[in-house]
Amino acid sequence: MAAEKAAWDDLLQWQREINNKDRQLLRTKAMREASTAPVQETRKIDLTTAEPIGLSALKGKIKAQAPISVKGSANDDKATAVSEKELGNKAFQAQRYDQAIEHYTKAIQLDDQNAIYVINRAMAYLKVERFAEAERDCTVGLKLQPQHVKALFRRGMARRQLGKLSEARTDLEQALKLSTDNGTIKAELDAVILAQTNLKIQPNAAKSSPSTTPTRKLDIQFENTMYSSNQVEQSVTPTTTTPIAPQSSRQFTLPKQPTTMTEFTRDWRMCKSRGNAILYQYMKSIDPKRYGELFKAFLESEHLDQMIEILDQCYDSGQAIKDVLEGLLKVKRIDMLIMFLERKQQEGLKRVFRRMEEKLGQVDQRLRKSWSVDAAT
Repeated sequence: MAAEKAAWDDLLQWQREINNKDRQLLRTKAMREASTAPVQETRKIDLTTAEPIGLSALKGKIKAQAPISVKGSANDDKATAVSEKELGNKAFQAQRYDQAIEHYTKAIQLDDQNAIYVINRAMAYLKVERFAEAERDCTVGLKLQPQHVKALFRRGMARRQLGKLSEARTDLEQALKLSTDNGTIKAELDAVILAQTNLKIQPNAAKSSPSTTPTRKLDIQFENTMYSSNQVEQSVTPTTTTPIAPQSSRQFTLPKQPTTMTEFTRDWRMCKSRGNAILYQYMKSIDPKRYGELFKAFLESEHLDQMIEILDQCYDSGQAIKDVLEGLLKVKRIDMLIMFLERKQQEGLKRVFRRMEEKLGQVDQRLRKSWSVDAAT
């Protein structure tokens, strides 16, 4: 009996030990499950394909990330392009047009999708009379911004200078539709239409021969009567013995004051062929107060060039010079004509201002600014 009881006690003790171990294992498992994150599903990557499985799930996250700025990025190029454009604007305002072109070109190289840079360069090309390049730049600008008024206007100006009157008219008409109240565009369009009309009326008209009059100050005695038709000798005798125009013993009667631009153009050409002395008398016969009404928007650059030449060579009265300069400012499109003055005329204009201000005893800064003449020094 004693042996059986001892065996039974050993069995019970073994059972208790087993139960204790089971309880300990259960507690250990609970702690492990609570502290360990669930295992994510593994993704299979097929290295034989161009795109691994699961990449599409990452695309949205990649797109949402902010772009990383690195040296030489597109943002840096655009910032530099803006700086070059500003330098170009400053050079243009200082009338350093070649430098302006260089800066605008650098801006275009850095950002060729900005229409402003190429359209600004077109204006600089116009200033240096590189009309083909200006036309090309405006065309590029219009591909980027088809409704850009300045691009249409500047291409119209370039095409007019290139003799492409029909295309120039199309550009200017389109620009005017976009900016109906722009008087400058209207004036340029009127000039193109007039040029087309003149070609139809006088298809075989010979071009006026260039003036051979020396560009020197002439010391000539003229009649003092202003704004009237006068009968003068074609062989006007200067105080020097050198003739200034072809001489003739017969008299020449000045045309009466013109009432239309057509009459002015005809009479101006006729007087011009007889020399600056006659041209001066004809110019004197027209009251400058009538310039705006007479010329409207049809004054050509060759007329303005010759007027500056006459002012430089023949006019001596400071007040008479001022009246002419003031009168010409009333002409439509005069700002465009002034903009495209060649260096010879610009230098002549400076001499005209100096003489006028010496005679009047004062500097007219307002008038100088209107004519884009540097401030007196």
